[in-house]
Amino acid sequence: MAIKVISIDDFERMSVDTVSGRLYWDGKEIVTTMALPWWVQVAAVIAAVSTAIMAVVQVVQLFSS
Repeated sequence: MAIKVISIDDFERMSVDTVSGRLYWDGKEIVTTMALPWWVQVAAVIAAVSTAIMAVVQVVQLFSS
């Protein structure tokens, strides 16, 4: 993927649809969302839940000693 530095003048080519809120560059819609595969979503939920459980365990250990 090539990265190009843009100037303030290039922002004239950017527009927003006020009804849908979609972002456009030179009249072409910019993709602003991506869907992750189901297994990545499940792994993220498992990681978040296990992190919360570990935090609760640490707090309980801190106050029990």
